[in-house]
Amino acid sequence: MAKGDKKQEDFQRRENLLRELTEFDQTFRQPGDEEEESLKEFRAQPRAEVPPPPDPPKSAKNPYGLQDIITFVEHDYFLGQTLTPMQKVILKAWYMGSEGNQHLSLNDAVTEGCSDCVWDYVRKREMELADIVLGENVFKLPTGRVPAENVPCLSCERFCPLARAKRFVQIENEAMNEYEVAKIQERRDAPIVDEFENELMLLGRDGIPGQARDQILSKLGRAFTELILVMGRRSGKSFIVALIALYSVYRLLKMGHPQKAYGLMDFDIVTVLNVAKSEDQAKGAIFEKIFSLVLTSPYFMPYVAHYTQTTLQFMTPRDLEEHERRKRLGVTEKKGTIHLISGHSNSSSLVGKTVIILIIDEMAEMAGPRGDDGKDKELYEKLNKSLATFGQDGKTVCISNPLYEMGEFYKLYSSSFERDHVLMFQVPTAICNPTVTQSYLEQKRKDEPESYSMHFEAQFATSSRDPFLPPEAVNAAFLRYEGRGRQEIGMPAIPYYAHLDPAYNSDMYALAIVHAEAIPDEKDKEGRQAMCVIVDHIHLWKPKDKHNPINPADVNQYVVDLSSRFNLAQVTYDHWNSEASIWVLKGHGINAQRRTFSPGYQDHIFQNLKDLIMNERIHFYDQNTWVRSENQTVCLNEATEAKKQFTHLEKIIKHNRPKIQTPHGINDDIVDAVAAAAFECLNAKQYKALARPRGVRLSRPL
Repeated sequence: MAKGDKKQEDFQRRENLLRELTEFDQTFRQPGDEEEESLKEFRAQPRAEVPPPPDPPKSAKNPYGLQDIITFVEHDYFLGQTLTPMQKVILKAWYMGSEGNQHLSLNDAVTEGCSDCVWDYVRKREMELADIVLGENVFKLPTGRVPAENVPCLSCERFCPLARAKRFVQIENEAMNEYEVAKIQERRDAPIVDEFENELMLLGRDGIPGQARDQILSKLGRAFTELILVMGRRSGKSFIVALIALYSVYRLLKMGHPQKAYGLMDFDIVTVLNVAKSEDQAKGAIFEKIFSLVLTSPYFMPYVAHYTQTTLQFMTPRDLEEHERRKRLGVTEKKGTIHLISGHSNSSSLVGKTVIILIIDEMAEMAGPRGDDGKDKELYEKLNKSLATFGQDGKTVCISNPLYEMGEFYKLYSSSFERDHVLMFQVPTAICNPTVTQSYLEQKRKDEPESYSMHFEAQFATSSRDPFLPPEAVNAAFLRYEGRGRQEIGMPAIPYYAHLDPAYNSDMYALAIVHAEAIPDEKDKEGRQAMCVIVDHIHLWKPKDKHNPINPADVNQYVVDLSSRFNLAQVTYDHWNSEASIWVLKGHGINAQRRTFSPGYQDHIFQNLKDLIMNERIHFYDQNTWVRSENQTVCLNEATEAKKQFTHLEKIIKHNRPKIQTPHGINDDIVDAVAAAAFECLNAKQYKALARPRGVRLSRPL
């Protein structure tokens, strides 16, 4: 059967199953359900026509008649946004017990149904999607906000079995290839379990550190002045603080005349301030979200007085009265006195404003490469003084994905466990934002092994300068072939891989040659034949002094000579100053390639190196080599030097990302050469043809 015919048959099978399920649903539909259409259309009421919810009664504990934060965010009259379960937990914990929010609490009820489950909003959407019948020419369904890959309802015993079956048929119809179909079928056939989860259970998820969770639970219901959000990328932290900023503006507007309430002059400007490392980040990360929410909100539109790319001005009811009075008198009209400003950390104009809410975005990024320049601390302390006018109503919100245990953001995180007025959340991306698929996160884990825990699991790196390899693991790697020396001739039919680390001025020039051997009866984590790497040959070229660097021609000739004794499948170079050498080797029929040591490539080769050493799958020789040089015999000390470099290898911060290198005074050229050669050896591509020697063109005889 042709492949296209098989796909058409599979599609027709799923389509028939979907129709049978629909007929079954219609046959057994309960009385009174006739009004539910099998094909639903999703129509949204125009936001401008949405009526406001009833105002809560004013009281001593809610003097301005404020709506609670959840109603403010979710009701179409205000912001009309859907909160993820963890976003709702964060906002509840932050506002619990404050004006208009006294009734809020974290739900800990466990019931038979789904009403108390944090995923009930997803269940309702899934039920809507399951009610849609595909027509003959309709192959794509409207998607839910949470992708099907992440929907817990589809494996929950509380979910309707008929709706589950229909949804899996629909998902299969949308699959782009056979691999996706297989993954969907695997999930469909997985065990059905109870996926019920309330808000308290959500806080108990694996991935949220126990110390951070205990800190939250012990402080619930208190009045806070600081919120620290340690969250992974794409977790929605900027969205959360945009909501906090607008709820603050809403409260000020409901006060009518906030300046009078706080003892200010009649038309003093009250500021909600968002600060980021750069102006572009300040505008893009938070302000654009705020701007979009305001311009689509029926509540806020009457109060917007003026806006620019970085500022929103709102008129309080008192401002509006003054505005109308001035219009009648024909004098300059009054602008709004509530300013929502987005600025960057280097702007001196931000200091001195009367700030009621201070938001510092991506604060860990402000610490500088080594976290010791103090700019983040200076910014925090200066701007915090602007909050003094408002007492307990002045709030600071610091957000960032974590980097290293340094800088002011880490200090605030560490001290939050002991400070009662500070609430801190430390939440990985997967828990905070269910719209980020697990497949995306798994790919990021593979692509960014060194930084994944920081960027997506919300974990601080242990320090700015850590040993990369345990000394005992390095010693073991050199003792496995104890007493063995350097190999001068390779084994027939075995492919060898070499990498050269070119010299920088007075540095050493290093070469490493390795090959791979299968480990009998052992598979790697991906089910393939497990391999170990043997380091066969290390050579060093040392300059006499800084005025006499290594001559690349000597290195080229050495590699050409080695090619007659080793089956060199590939020779790679660091991209620096290597183009000429690559062409020379290609001219001798050697497969020479250049590798750019980008941050991503370095992450891969050093993670591979660490895996090899920690799993005892790389073997070094431990005897130094004696060679003839300038009519005398000298010791290269390459094995001793290699062990020294590997032992002192450390992870440091450079431009706010991890970099693997040795401390000042210790070379890292052997480490780089071995790491690259081992990675290329285990991940080699099959070349159809090697480079051929270039012939010499002779002049034609006359």
